[in-house]
Amino acid sequence: MLSDSSFTSECPKCGKKALIKRQDSLYQCLACNFKKDLEKPEAEPSGIALAFAIALLIILIVTVTHYGITNPCAPNDLQCIERERLNR
Repeated sequence: MLSDSSFTSECPKCGKKALIKRQDSLYQCLACNFKKDLEKPEAEPSGIALAFAIALLIILIVTVTHYGITNPCAPNDLQCIERERLNR
């Protein structure tokens, strides 16, 4: 029979105090059958998505700054391109 100290942990899924230790690192809720192995590392955000988003933002800013200020002409607007070339 399990003692009262076995039921001190609250289940993160259902909130009931029915979480028991099944093995060395395995815990199980008797109310909702939630299981968690504490030896397995949980997936943590590694920051790759954030780094990718920042890199894209930098590329976008550099591209817009370069083509938006130094070359205000559309690529197919030959009259604008010629006028800009003559003004330099």
